[in-house]
Amino acid sequence: MWAERSRLMRRAILSSYISMVAIAVVVNAPPVCLTSIKAELGLTDSQGGALLSALFWGFALTILITGPLADRFGVKPFLLSASLLQTAGLAACSLSRSFGSMISGALLMGMGGGMLEVLVTPLICLLRPGNRTGSVNLCHSFYSSGAVLTVLSASLLLRAGVSWRVVYLAGTLPPILFGAGYLASPLPRTFLLSDGDGPDLRALIGPLFALMLICMLLGGGTELGVAQWIPAYLEEAVGASKLGGAFGLALFSGAMALGRMGMGGISAKIRPLTLLQLLSASCALLIFFSSLARAVPVIALLFGFLGLCVAPFWPTIMAICSERFPGGGATMFTLLSAAGNGGGMIFPALVGLISDRAGLRVGIGTLALLPILLLLTLTALRRRG
Repeated sequence: MWAERSRLMRRAILSSYISMVAIAVVVNAPPVCLTSIKAELGLTDSQGGALLSALFWGFALTILITGPLADRFGVKPFLLSASLLQTAGLAACSLSRSFGSMISGALLMGMGGGMLEVLVTPLICLLRPGNRTGSVNLCHSFYSSGAVLTVLSASLLLRAGVSWRVVYLAGTLPPILFGAGYLASPLPRTFLLSDGDGPDLRALIGPLFALMLICMLLGGGTELGVAQWIPAYLEEAVGASKLGGAFGLALFSGAMALGRMGMGGISAKIRPLTLLQLLSASCALLIFFSSLARAVPVIALLFGFLGLCVAPFWPTIMAICSERFPGGGATMFTLLSAAGNGGGMIFPALVGLISDRAGLRVGIGTLALLPILLLLTLTALRRRG
């Protein structure tokens, strides 16, 4: 019986890893294909930024409702719905002929991603409670590894003359796989990490959790604001080829995967908040210098180091909250995910608006303010113990 339970647990964990790859596909395929989409559909930088942000509006729509509903009705229906939404969104974009239909497909992709964003992290915390920081970072490393796979495969296909529509259609494979895996796995009904019949949200009311939400907003904005614009920045501001732009994003994502894989060992030696403070300062410097550098290899290398530094923000903040607020259930992760993806909604679009007026270098450089504000917020958290 124990062997059967372990097998089923491994299946659920594997499905969770594949679901992180699926999130990586829907987040990273659009920026790699952005210049091709803009050229075919005749979009401006502002419309391109809106298209990138639409994905995260989709995230927000489902993030806000998935947690409370999953706490009440169980999680399996929502994990299966995420598979269907992502598959439908990718297929719709591959058939799109207008800016409006692209936005609609991006919203569907984001809605599926939002459900996963809320549910996968607490599922891992429940299945691997011994080292939540390390386990959550390991799970999220599959997002970064999936991003590398998406960026490299998409860029090679585009370079070979394959349409971006085929890239979107090929991206339906991961959501189909994790949907089948979850369908065959018995899953826990709720994600409470402490005793109780339902979520206890009273502990979330106060300045401590509010500061954690601000950290998620700024950390998510730093990661997603830069990542969404790396290919276009290298192609349009520095004159790199499509392959060069994709390589910059692949280097960024690969470094993120390494950073998250190594976080389990690092967190045992350095307090997570202390580490996040050091990484915030490093991110601000790396973004600033990447907006000034002129050589493509130098900028790509700076983005690689930036990926390594930004990697632990999202999963570590979530892991800290799971330990500090064990009765929050999926509702707590809803709020955290909403804040993190709020950064993805706001800041890529903001970069596009600034770039239309002052150029992409200024747009990217503006993002250096986010890790500075994150450093100040983490300092306020340290003062509260």
